[in-house]
Amino acid sequence: MYSTAYGIARKRNCCMHYHAQDLDELRQIFLLNGSNVCLTSDKNFAKLKNIPRANNGGCIFYLELIHNVYNKSLELTGYWQSYRYFIDYEQEIRNQFLFNDNILSKATSYVLLHNTQNRILVGIHIRRGDFLSFRHSTIGGVLASSIEYIQNGMNYFTEKYSNPLFIVVSDDKLWCEETLGLRNDVVITPYNFSAADDLAVLTLCDHNLITTGTYSWWAGFFAKGEVIYDKSYPKEGGLLAWNCQKDDYIPSSFKALA
Repeated sequence: MYSTAYGIARKRNCCMHYHAQDLDELRQIFLLNGSNVCLTSDKNFAKLKNIPRANNGGCIFYLELIHNVYNKSLELTGYWQSYRYFIDYEQEIRNQFLFNDNILSKATSYVLLHNTQNRILVGIHIRRGDFLSFRHSTIGGVLASSIEYIQNGMNYFTEKYSNPLFIVVSDDKLWCEETLGLRNDVVITPYNFSAADDLAVLTLCDHNLITTGTYSWWAGFFAKGEVIYDKSYPKEGGLLAWNCQKDDYIPSSFKALA
């Protein structure tokens, strides 16, 4: 949402307003040094009246929003998960989402500890959690961490590169240990690693095998090499597929795999 608002503001040559407290969590992780980001107090924000509101339920790209067809002010609500709003300012976005030194140092130390032989590193993010729910399946989702997809992706990299090392991050590390932990080419980040620590580790890998969801998406966006995603997600014809068009959500640089 931050990136979308930033991209629209840059297109309109105006300022992106954010409540200062809303940026606190992001600033604990990233530098966020955008020059056109204006912080707005609750008091000043309350003075703004009759602002047009644009709501997005997922990944839909509305071309008209990046042109000044509304009033000067525009409020974004909902979910904004299309890269097309900010891709023209890709490098600026990358420069803002640089990890703070303490997080980057922790992730770098971990990677160096496990890669003493200078192997090709493949980051794997496995999302389970809410994606195991009945609701997720009824709107057209499939389990993003299916073992078949993960194994196919690992086989792809194993056939392409000699002796790769897979670094796994997940919101369900116990499942990863039980499912992949016996492989000698797999390491799983520690339980005490935060989501930010894990994301930083993924960005340090040479390539990434991602599941679905925005966390995985950003790992792929920040990746240096190949990014493999599950082409079976979401199910065709479902609500999720309608609300998340692949052309608006998946960059052409990502490679599909079943």
